[in-house]
Amino acid sequence: MDKMGIAAYEDLKKKTPQSKNTKTNHYVRCIASAITREVRLNTQWEVTVFQDKAVNAFALPGGKIGVYTGLLDVTKNQHQLATVIAHEVAHVTAEHANARVSASYATGAGLKLVEVIAGATTPGKERLVGLLGV
Repeated sequence: MDKMGIAAYEDLKKKTPQSKNTKTNHYVRCIASAITREVRLNTQWEVTVFQDKAVNAFALPGGKIGVYTGLLDVTKNQHQLATVIAHEVAHVTAEHANARVSASYATGAGLKLVEVIAGATTPGKERLVGLLGV
């Protein structure tokens, strides 16, 4: 999962402009650092502020945190921003991405099975398709 998170993060950094505002970057990194110091993962966290009006933030496996400048426009203080960042980091520490990927693979495998069976031409396969309700 870490490799996927890192790859997605690097791809986003190539495609999305990053804030060049030193004060803003320091503010966000300081808040993120206070949160990640408490996380029990052996990870060096990297924080990027993306210059984008989206009211959003994310954390990815592999220790990557992204915060959009649009979120900074609506959070009134460091406590509100910390709440959002902590929420995103909690998804990583709870391994929610792992569960999503597992569910996605299971769904994909199930759909592939349905595709194979749906192309049924023999009476046995047609009966199986009927039993599955496809």
